[in-house]
Amino acid sequence: MEYRTPHELSFSGNVAQNWKEWYQQFNIYLIASNKDEENDIRKINILLNLIGPQGQEGQSFDEFLTELKTLAATCEYKEEDNMIRDRIVFGVKDPEIKDKLLTISKLTIDKAEEICKTTEATKQELQEMATSSEVHMVKMKSTDNGKLNHFALGCKNKNKEEEKEVHETHYGEEEMFQIDTIYNVHQINSSWTKTIRVIHKDIIFKLDSGSDVNIIPWEHFKEIKPQPQMRSNKYNVESYRGHKIESLGKCQIKCMISPECIDNVEFLILKPSQLHKCKNIIPILGLESCVKYDLIKRVDMICSEKELFIKNNFDVFTGLGKFPDLYEIQLKDNAEPQPAPYRRVPHTVVDRFIIKLKELLEKCIVSYVDKPTDWLNNIVIIEKPDKSLRLCLDPQHLNKNIVEENYPIPTLDEITPRLLNKKFYTVLDLKDGFWQIKLTNSCNNLCSFPSPLGTLKFNKLPFGIKTAPMVFQKYNIKYFGDIQGLTIYFDDFIIAADNKEEHDKILKQVIDQARKYNIKFNQNKFQYCQNKVKFLGLIFDNKGMSIDTDRTEAIKSLKEPTSKK
Repeated sequence: MEYRTPHELSFSGNVAQNWKEWYQQFNIYLIASNKDEENDIRKINILLNLIGPQGQEGQSFDEFLTELKTLAATCEYKEEDNMIRDRIVFGVKDPEIKDKLLTISKLTIDKAEEICKTTEATKQELQEMATSSEVHMVKMKSTDNGKLNHFALGCKNKNKEEEKEVHETHYGEEEMFQIDTIYNVHQINSSWTKTIRVIHKDIIFKLDSGSDVNIIPWEHFKEIKPQPQMRSNKYNVESYRGHKIESLGKCQIKCMISPECIDNVEFLILKPSQLHKCKNIIPILGLESCVKYDLIKRVDMICSEKELFIKNNFDVFTGLGKFPDLYEIQLKDNAEPQPAPYRRVPHTVVDRFIIKLKELLEKCIVSYVDKPTDWLNNIVIIEKPDKSLRLCLDPQHLNKNIVEENYPIPTLDEITPRLLNKKFYTVLDLKDGFWQIKLTNSCNNLCSFPSPLGTLKFNKLPFGIKTAPMVFQKYNIKYFGDIQGLTIYFDDFIIAADNKEEHDKILKQVIDQARKYNIKFNQNKFQYCQNKVKFLGLIFDNKGMSIDTDRTEAIKSLKEPTSKK
């Protein structure tokens, strides 16, 4: 049987994400084609064959090698160095370099790196000797117009990305600043620029978190009046390629970053003769100044896929949902009301109880009873481990008089076959459960209860009504039951799929349906794209089903009885 192989790895756009998705598909292909048990050397060659032969056009060898080592680190193969060496040979686009590599019989990774770097540097020097007048601060390729040596805001094509970082280094008596190509920033976005008043002139600065120094080109500096005093020490800029660009020196300039923030800022002034080929270069405000003046903030963590999914679908994970249908509690023909005797609230929770009631009043989950009612129930207050309260109605007499809802609830035997031997699972929990079902105005007085704030009634289906679970299951099936691959058990929605593509398709259907009908999920209980899931005391994964040891340990930890009672 033929299995679909992964497409070639794309080195454009978000390479890290491309690699993550490609590597996942590669592993799926290995397992499906029974090649996952092959030795590392064979798997490496399969990977090299499928990943595609081409490196990124215009990419330096150091950039290519850095990306390659990053990708290889996630493979966890023993022959990592050999894999990188082979990938260098097949991946470099320069035919001259490739020929040199192929002529060496026992090629090591160190030798391959040396040949590639030496050949690339030689070609670069020859090119600069032929065009000695061209001095560029950053050697790179515009992502929009394909032209080399364009600066993002200086280029007329506004939607390009610049890659650079400035590091301050020292060389004896000279002070050197190095520019490295390491990351992408959308330059035209207003959040990455800041207009700063430099003495009496407004200048647009790029906020460059990759730069350790602040830079003003001479073309901008000469227009600042009165002219600031400059220290003419020997300061130079070194590009990623190692080319030195001279500066005129440093100076302290009084700047108004905001009406509340005026300060002396140190700048490096670039020599004009170095910049005659690059017009309209935007000045740079480096990392230290950006942080000092609160223009950028440190982000200590990268959003996980789960957090990103919630962020992209935030509307279905916030607020209180409401099913389109109203529910009316049906009473038996001979039903007789019987008010329950009032239970006093313990003084240890009364303050929190009042706060909880006010919260429910604000959300319209409960409201004040505006007329006398014969049906009066008690309320049960449950204290959670985090000391928050859950309120449940205790309608003992009311439940005896409610007409049953005969709706089938799936059994474990029915659910199990749908969850066995799957590779991708997602669990969604309906936020606030029954409270997403609104009661009709004609029956909500049946759910009245006394409280320290007066007599209140539930406008939403409360916990404690005996028909609530069946009604909840019925509504869930009505609006989500036609989605293949989705298992519904009360407030738990379980997606189980054989592959990521199928999983994402099912999840999208669920989210779209929830958005359409204003139904909400609990982001705190959201289990996104797991390889196994715990459900009803069992663990389901691609190997089948097993007992949840957390449940068995709880039973084992029970103490033996010490009395006959």
